[in-house]
Amino acid sequence: MEPQIQYAKTKDGVNIAYAVAGEGRTVVRVPPVPWSHVQREWSDCSLFLVTKPLVEACRAVWFDTRGSGLSDRHNLDFSI
Repeated sequence: MEPQIQYAKTKDGVNIAYAVAGEGRTVVRVPPVPWSHVQREWSDCSLFLVTKPLVEACRAVWFDTRGSGLSDRHNLDFSI
């Protein structure tokens, strides 16, 4: 039941890392900005909300914010 870490490319070319684990109804975890790391949230699950019992009950999806964790750190444009 290891998570599948994948990448989504934004319109401006930044790769955002996300992970998916489990089956059933989908629960999306929105990380606190700017701290997130999809791999660590799985391995250190006692510290975060993505836990193994959660993915036994449903499909969990969580992601890294721009410039953190496994997401790209270049091409960052935080302008409105």
